[in-house]
Amino acid sequence: MARSQSPRTKRNAPAKKKAAPVPGPDATAAVAEGRVRAVIDAVLPIVDGGRFPAKRIAGEPVAVEAHCFTDGHDQIRVVLRWKMLGSADAEHEIDMRAQTNDVWAAEFTPS
Repeated sequence: MARSQSPRTKRNAPAKKKAAPVPGPDATAAVAEGRVRAVIDAVLPIVDGGRFPAKRIAGEPVAVEAHCFTDGHDQIRVVLRWKMLGSADAEHEIDMRAQTNDVWAAEFTPS
C-alpha cells in the first residue's frame, strides 16, 4: 500500500543557485580607480551605534576619530565634512591627521 504525502511533509527540490550579478560599467570603473577598496570602519564620537547624532555646544571644539584603511600600499586622504543643523548650503571640510594603527583624527569648532 502506497502512502500519500501530505503538503507538510512533501520535500521540495533544492533551490537553484542564482548566478552572481555582472558588474556594470560604473562598478568596473570604480574598482579600477580604487574607490571600492577604501574602508571606513568606525567614526567616533558615536551615539547608540549611529542611531542619533552626537550633540555639542556651539563654540566648544569637537574631536573626531575615524578608523580608515585600504589594501595595498596606496596613500589615502581622509577628510572630515560637517554641516550645521538647519543650514542649507554651509558644508565645511578639513583634512584629518594620521595617528597610529589606521586611526585618523581631526577637530572642529561649530559656531
